[in-house]
Amino acid sequence: MTRKSGRFPDVTADLLLAYLGMETDLIFNRGVDLPGFASFPLLETPEGRDVLTGYMVDIIALGFPWVANRDRAADLGADRY
Repeated sequence: MTRKSGRFPDVTADLLLAYLGMETDLIFNRGVDLPGFASFPLLETPEGRDVLTGYMVDIIALGFPWVANRDRAADLGADRY
């Protein structure tokens, strides 16, 4: 696998969002049928919206405890990858 060298762009935002492969997770981990690999049709029904809400709640919950930065890594003796 090739790693891209360089720095993460300087950002002044308080919040960053990243795409995490929602459709893959919904299909393979949660058993949701997504014809055409499209998640947007889930917005059309209350059940589909519940699936999307649950996914987003899980992703947000994952983001809060999982924090990594150079200072914390250095304190643990880790090098920049």
